[in-house]
Amino acid sequence: IGPLTNIALAVSIGGENFIKSVKRLVIMGGSVGGLGNKTAAAEANLANDPHAGRIVFDAFNDITMVGLNCTRQLPLSQEIREKTRKLHAIGQFCFDITTHYTEILSSWNDPPCFNDPTAIMYLIRPDLFEGQRACVDVEDSGRLTSGQTVADWTGRWGRPLQTLVLMKVDRNGFEKELLDRLARLTMFKPSSENQLKKAEEQIELSEK
Repeated sequence: IGPLTNIALAVSIGGENFIKSVKRLVIMGGSVGGLGNKTAAAEANLANDPHAGRIVFDAFNDITMVGLNCTRQLPLSQEIREKTRKLHAIGQFCFDITTHYTEILSSWNDPPCFNDPTAIMYLIRPDLFEGQRACVDVEDSGRLTSGQTVADWTGRWGRPLQTLVLMKVDRNGFEKELLDRLARLTMFKPSSENQLKKAEEQIELSEK
């Protein structure tokens, strides 16, 4: 989740010892086929630090890439935001913090979708996803393509297919699992206005 700067730095400092200590990486970022959001060709997390992205994809041999090809199948719709808001105070908090996100992306004609939560959901319910292995590298010097993730599906580069690129997700299954898990936060479900106020105060304290 986010640019890969810290992981690339750990690779640079820890070398092989660090690389061998990591069983696999699940990354929210990238895309294949020239699908971008930060630029016409690149997803934001890779575009914000393409050099780090290249280091990471070069270093590890078991990566799962949760990119825009997958996350754009999961729109952060007003309908699901309303369902979340009705759950409890935490649901209201989730609704509130996504308002600016949805408004600004909509103003850019870039439909808002679930990005980071999709990577978390893959760890919880990998059965909801389908992908294909490829050797993925990151363009770090192109004038128009810096940050673009390029996939070699057929081994043309003669390098291991180190990345599982997620390409499909069960939207209904994702939304059901998300809402079910949020609904389990019953300790925050207010039964009175006083409890609601206390829950909101807890949220405010956690942000400080």
